[in-house]
Amino acid sequence: MSYLSRKLLGFVLLFISIFSLAQTVTEQFKVKGNCNMCKARIESTALKSGAQTATWNAENQTLTMVLDESKVSCVNILKDIAEAGHDNEKFKAPDEAYKKLPPCCEYTRDSDKKSSESDAKQIEGVKIIREKEATAISKKEAGLMFNISSKELLKAACCNLSESFETNATVDVSFSNAVTGTKQLKMLGLDQKYTLLTKEQLPEIRGLASPYGLNFIPGKWIGSIQLTKGGSTVVNGYESITGQINTELLKSHDDDKKAETEINLFSDNNGRVEANVTSTSPIF
Repeated sequence: MSYLSRKLLGFVLLFISIFSLAQTVTEQFKVKGNCNMCKARIESTALKSGAQTATWNAENQTLTMVLDESKVSCVNILKDIAEAGHDNEKFKAPDEAYKKLPPCCEYTRDSDKKSSESDAKQIEGVKIIREKEATAISKKEAGLMFNISSKELLKAACCNLSESFETNATVDVSFSNAVTGTKQLKMLGLDQKYTLLTKEQLPEIRGLASPYGLNFIPGKWIGSIQLTKGGSTVVNGYESITGQINTELLKSHDDDKKAETEINLFSDNNGRVEANVTSTSPIF
């Protein structure tokens, strides 16, 4: 064989080897799995489908394959892996194939994640209930206003407005005439005439009604009392020099309209006995 023939033969063999190497490629794809059984199943399926080598990494959920593209395609291999029950970036495993997997091989599917995320976002609602304090300072008013709720009024004696200040040190109610039973209210040590008494923010007990007016409002009707004290309250009227006492009556809310009858009884060691009967019912 001449030198030229040997040289030509060497070029031909080199071309064939380069061409054969060009057909062999290394590819990497995402394949879902969970355990060593999944690893064996994925790798064996890839080898049976035509891959020269196949290595599946459980931590990264990746399959690395070396294959001859002239004989087999990556799409066909990934399709066979999906038919074996493992989702990948090209194909999703049929539900029947996934259900046939052993319990240890049941990996988390993307559809399960989406459904769990959607379920987590479905919040019907959060209801926060906070009970009112028995006596609280109003932070909405510029003046010093104390709100006495019905919870605090339960501690007071029966049975009208004059006896609703038993637990309050600012207001003092006493009998001014033991024979007639008239009562005198004092606020901050000053007489009742210096205090503005209102009901629903309207003047109520004044003038001739002052001696007996405190007995005209039954205690069962009172929802709360706003007690404002200080010289700054003169903006509400010329009578409110020492302060203002506003009485808010019970309100019937739309969601609490029901018929009810309540009896309030009171007696003490001095032989005093009183009773209040309150009956409410919706009118429509």
